[in-house]
Amino acid sequence: MSLSDKELSVYSGEHLFYEIEMMFDVLQVDTSNLPPQFRSNMTVELFGLHLRNLITFLYPTQNQQDTDVYARDYFSDKDEWERIAPPLSATLDTARRRANKELGHLTTERIEGFQDRKKWEITSLTEEIAPILQLFCSSVSKSKLDTKVAQLVSPPGFHLRRSVEI
Repeated sequence: MSLSDKELSVYSGEHLFYEIEMMFDVLQVDTSNLPPQFRSNMTVELFGLHLRNLITFLYPTQNQQDTDVYARDYFSDKDEWERIAPPLSATLDTARRRANKELGHLTTERIEGFQDRKKWEITSLTEEIAPILQLFCSSVSKSKLDTKVAQLVSPPGFHLRRSVEI
């Protein structure tokens, strides 16, 4: 994708900001009036979807489209992000693959029942991806990134208000 600095800034201010905000704030939605299983499912689906989108933004897969926007697009040297980013952890890779399977389509690879391995560790996954997003925001060309994105991921902007594993 080849967007101008201004276009990338506008894009980040709307779309990247949205993905990060939704992942960080999914636990803030008042769902107390919903049935417990629906509430749990809704939280997992919202979190998993936005986490997957952010992991793929930071660590593109082989299936890339010309219209997709990735972290590397925010650098003058497109290889710089790959040089400075930590390797994709097994935890985040598993979360992305799991979201693709469990949230993306019907498959026999969905985890059945209520096993411990079916839980989504929202807090630890968020805490794992947050420093990578912070590194991204602190390393990109400032003319390409809307300042509100960096503010969202930087302390005190980034914080978990509630600790939940679903």
